Amino acid sequence: MTMREWAQKNRGEPLYKMFTGNEYAFTMFVLMNFKGPWKQAWDFHQENNNVPKAEKDKFAKYSVMTKEDAEEGGQDEIAMWEKYMIVKPRFTNTKKVRCRESVTDEGMAFYYRHYSLWQEFCELDETDDRRVKFHEIWDQADHEMELSAKVMRRKRKRNDDKSESSNSAMPPLPSPDTVVLPNQDGFDDYLKTMSEKYALDSTSWD
Repeated sequence: MTMREWAQKNRGEPLYKMFTGNEYAFTMFVLMNFKGPWKQAWDFHQENNNVPKAEKDKFAKYSVMTKEDAEEGGQDEIAMWEKYMIVKPRFTNTKKVRCRESVTDEGMAFYYRHYSLWQEFCELDETDDRRVKFHEIWDQADHEMELSAKVMRRKRKRNDDKSESSNSAMPPLPSPDTVVLPNQDGFDDYLKTMSEKYALDSTSWD
């Protein structure tokens, strides 16, 4: 059953009631396991303007360097390598083939702990203070997400409107029968006329 189908069938119910203990625990496991790598990937992403290019260049250099390479460069290189080395997932070892073998004991304990917490939470009475507080937090987060989605839709609409306005403001292109090709008589005069009419840089025609 999809979330839309569940929501239609259970109108008025918060979406979290759709989740099972396994789904909640697995989601928490993935978020905690990859929190470090995801943060590092964004910190040095080319679209992240909050980090200077010099820092991104250092990350690009040292993140692919081996420890042996860093040791050859001395203590300063080792320090830089340790600062920019790739952050690994917290609970998994990617060298293992089977899923269960790739998860550490700490990861399994984290998973089962959150599974148990979710089961205990779902057994609480609706009037329990802990459940009431969770409802308040959930409703607030849900409201904020709706507002964020509205803002993003408005931004996309403004960008689309600007794009349409920009396109409509462009001068019409000459019809094919009026175009003079470079190997035809009168091309120099034609190029000069088009450059003046459309404010073109004639060097781009070379």
